[in-house]
Amino acid sequence: MKLKIYKTISAFLFPVMAIACDLEVTSPSTFQLEAGKAYLIASTSDFETGSLAVVDLATLDSETDLLFPHSDTNLANVAEAIFVVNRLGSDSITKVDDSFNVIFDESTGTGTNPHDIATLNDGLGLVSLYEENALAVISLADGTIADSLDISAYQDSDS
Repeated sequence: MKLKIYKTISAFLFPVMAIACDLEVTSPSTFQLEAGKAYLIASTSDFETGSLAVVDLATLDSETDLLFPHSDTNLANVAEAIFVVNRLGSDSITKVDDSFNVIFDESTGTGTNPHDIATLNDGLGLVSLYEENALAVISLADGTIADSLDISAYQDSDS
């Protein structure tokens, strides 16, 4: 995965694998990512509103306003799925399928300010929380917080 972060756009290259889901459509889009193609998925923001957009890297065709996440987000490609980390003010993790329908949107706790997510093992992920001395351990299937890892031993003196 290649990751570039700019002031108002964070994006990643996402080689798509099919993601199965039987959820009710919660997004107005009819767009769907196709297996085997490469896309640029971007989260845009003016720090008041947010939006997700996709560019097909082969054709440069784009789809905009596929989802309207929090105004301060980070995107992650974890375990072949798309996760939107909604930072301070929203404090949640959103997982979307290949049609940008929401699979889950789970809180990490008020004021926790999540910043990124990484795979811990097959079914769990780690979420960095800027306002906590812990990492949240979440289920990648449903977003529930399974545990937390205390990292207070690593904090610096000005925390």
